[in-house]
Amino acid sequence: TLDSVIGQTLDFRGNIELVLVDDGSRDDTLEICRRYEKKYPDNIKVIHQQNQGQATARNVGLQYATGKYVNFLDADDTLWKNTFSNVINFFEQHYSEIDLVAFPMYFFGRKTGNHLLNYKFKKTMVVNLDEYWDYPQLSASSAVFKRSLFDKFEFDTTLISSEDSVMVNKILLEKKSYGVVK
Repeated sequence: TLDSVIGQTLDFRGNIELVLVDDGSRDDTLEICRRYEKKYPDNIKVIHQQNQGQATARNVGLQYATGKYVNFLDADDTLWKNTFSNVINFFEQHYSEIDLVAFPMYFFGRKTGNHLLNYKFKKTMVVNLDEYWDYPQLSASSAVFKRSLFDKFEFDTTLISSEDSVMVNKILLEKKSYGVVK
């Protein structure tokens, strides 16, 4: 996951900040995070906390995020090299129209292939949800958001799962549109 972010075509050292929240892991996660933080001290911040769940970890990470945009990668996610440059370029062209930009997900490992919702990525576009009501966005890890949204929104810490689906849909109800980048 970390290597896929560091290897983005968007210059890592000049444009990307990683806030790594270790939510009480019992393996070598904290040690691995600290190694990367030591190698990239200007770009990586590590926060360690007792296990409080994914929603709390994401909310805590947001307290440290300083960029214009945020993404919520999970530890088992990887990005294509041009994901952030393509998403940011699209975002900048449509900034006033949308609050988030989604990108396709693919399975690797135990399961492989397209995610069920990848049909909506036939072309790069702004999706008007009144017209494209069957183009749901449910995942926070496959989208980039304006960081300023999280002055108003946060992940619901009372939910054990799907906390990102709830938060994403609250955001989508504001403008009823978002970007998709194929």
